[in-house]
Amino acid sequence: MSAPTSAYPHEYEPHGVTARRRVGGGAPSAFLLSIRPAGFVRQESALLHPENAPVMILVLGSTRLGARLVKALRAASQEVTIVERNRRYLEQYLSDDHGATVVLGSPTDPDVLQRAGVERADVICVANRDDALNVLLADLLRARFPSKRILVRLDDPALTQVFREGGSEVVSPLDLAVTAFTHSIVPITERV
Repeated sequence: MSAPTSAYPHEYEPHGVTARRRVGGGAPSAFLLSIRPAGFVRQESALLHPENAPVMILVLGSTRLGARLVKALRAASQEVTIVERNRRYLEQYLSDDHGATVVLGSPTDPDVLQRAGVERADVICVANRDDALNVLLADLLRARFPSKRILVRLDDPALTQVFREGGSEVVSPLDLAVTAFTHSIVPITERV
């Protein structure tokens, strides 16, 4: 590996790919909470393999959502790699101590995905801001890796419905926000 080439102390650029490796330990979390589209909260204990090894999670997109997802997954001691094509987003949204591996490049480039370890990934989270890009990526990944678990972020309600009806796992920030507001406002006895 070559010497550091940027302000990040653990960043190297072998063969044009930027990678940050975790240095030091992080505080493991006993469990992760997630809000499901149906609006209930559950404990996620299935994020560990039977032998309690961390799951390898590939996050495509380093927007605010992608960066927060990386931090939450790393806090739960998961192995995380993030792919982002825009260095500015990485600098804006990820702190230096996030502990994930970072690959700089387009998530639509098969070589970038291969360097990011797409074949090893147990879960792929498509978390870009752009619904059209997320749809394209989800379709390409599902065609290439039909047995992988792929979660896709979608904001458009019509696309969200179509993808869910097609059996895809969709995370809709809009749906989650509406559910959270509803649960905060409407007493549990009045929900149908």
